[in-house]
Amino acid sequence: MNKRRLFQFLLQLTLFVAAFGLVFFIIQRIRTEKQTVSTQDDKSGVVGLSRGEVVTLPELSRLGGGTVSLSSLREKHLLVGFFSASCSACSKDSRFWRSLHEEATRRHVAFYLIAIDGGPEEVEKFAKAYEFDDIPVLVDKTGAVAKTFKVSNVPMYLLLTSDGHVRERWIGLSHTNVDDQRAKEPAQFF
Repeated sequence: MNKRRLFQFLLQLTLFVAAFGLVFFIIQRIRTEKQTVSTQDDKSGVVGLSRGEVVTLPELSRLGGGTVSLSSLREKHLLVGFFSASCSACSKDSRFWRSLHEEATRRHVAFYLIAIDGGPEEVEKFAKAYEFDDIPVLVDKTGAVAKTFKVSNVPMYLLLTSDGHVRERWIGLSHTNVDDQRAKEPAQFF
C-alpha cells in the first residue's frame, strides 16, 4: 500500500509541476508577443508616439517674439525638430538643420525647431552661434510640448500631418560616416 500511495503522490506531483510549467510558458509567450507587436508598430525604435497617433498641436512662443499656433498652419505636413541648447548631439545636427529647412520649404512642408529646455536667452544664444537666421525656432517654456510629444531624447524629429497625425519619428543623427551621408540627403525625412 505504501508503494501505491507513493506512486500516486509522485504522479500527482508530476502532473501539478507539468501544469504549472505549461501555465508559466503560456504567460511568458503572451508577454513576448505583446512586446514584439509594440516594437514592430514603430520601426524607428523610438519610445513614444507611434505612427498614426494623433496629438494636439500647441501654440508656442517664437524666438524673437510672437507666437505660432502649429494647429493653424496651412501646409499639408509639419516637420518639427526638438533640441536642447545644452545638447552636444544637437549642436552637431545644427549643420543639418539648414539643409532640412531648405528641403522642407521646397516641398511645402512647415519646418520648426523647438527648444525643449532653457530660457529664451539661452536658446537665442544657441541659435545665434549656429546661425539660425532663417530657421523658425520655438521655445517650450513650460515643458508641456516635450511631454505631449513624448520627447525622450534630443535631437528628435517628427513629421506630422496638418491634423496632428504622426507620420514618422526619428532620433537625431549619431554622426557616423553613414549619418554624414544621411545629413546630406534631407529628402529622406519626407
